[in-house]
Parts: sequence; structure tokens; C-alpha cells
Amino acid sequence: MATVSHVKITATHEPSPDIGASPYWYIEVAYNANFTRQEVVHKTKFHQCFLLKEQDPGPDEKLAGGDCVDGSDFHAVHTTMHRTMHASLPDSLLTADPDGNDPAGVEELYAVVHLRNVVAPGHPLVEGSSPILEVHAG
Repeated sequence: MATVSHVKITATHEPSPDIGASPYWYIEVAYNANFTRQEVVHKTKFHQCFLLKEQDPGPDEKLAGGDCVDGSDFHAVHTTMHRTMHASLPDSLLTADPDGNDPAGVEELYAVVHLRNVVAPGHPLVEGSSPILEVHAG
């Protein structure tokens, strides 16, 4: 069965290409998808996507509408495949909490990669989480 390892997240604050528009955050999630020999021989089809979450004192908040973003399908062709996914988020999504939970304007983000065998839907969803990334939000 497939596994997810070495999940990493990066966030870059970028100016908007549109004049007068707010800047945005460019998020990149990279990970290794690890497959069995059988999955590679059969070129098994998988679906990947990721959840972007903010660590909070209470339940962690799902960002980007709580949806799994940058979903795509691919085939297992090597036992380990390095994969990347991306998302662009409005600047306003990563701002310090008005309730004072982030007094220094620091958001603690992490990504949860979802990997699912498309051919055998009965297989469980495989997940892997990145370490926390501290982002200095406006």
C-alpha cells in the first residue's frame, strides 16, 4: 500500500500582478509518494491533493475554504516519486487573529497531503503532514 513521507511546506508572499489588487501567498507542498512494487508494475492510478491548516489553540482551522486543493491524478511509475502541489491564497487569509491568539502576527501553517488509490477505492486514504511553518502575516 502507498505511503506519504517527507512532507514540506513553503510560503512566499508575492505582490499581485494586478494593479491595486492585494498581495497573495504562494504555497508549495512537496512530498514523497512511496509505492509497492505491485503498484508500480500495474502503473496504479492515484489522486493527490492537500489541506492547508492553521494551528490554533482550539481545533486547527482549515484554510482555503477547508477544501482539498490542487487535486490531480497520476500513475505510480517508480517506488518513490517526488511530488509537488501549489496554491495561491489571498493575503487576507493569513492575517493575525483579531482575538489576540497571534499577537506577533505569526501564523503557524501546515499541510496535510491526501493520497488515494483511484483503481481500488476500498483502500484507505493515505495522509502525511508537514512540520509547522511559521508565516509572518500582515
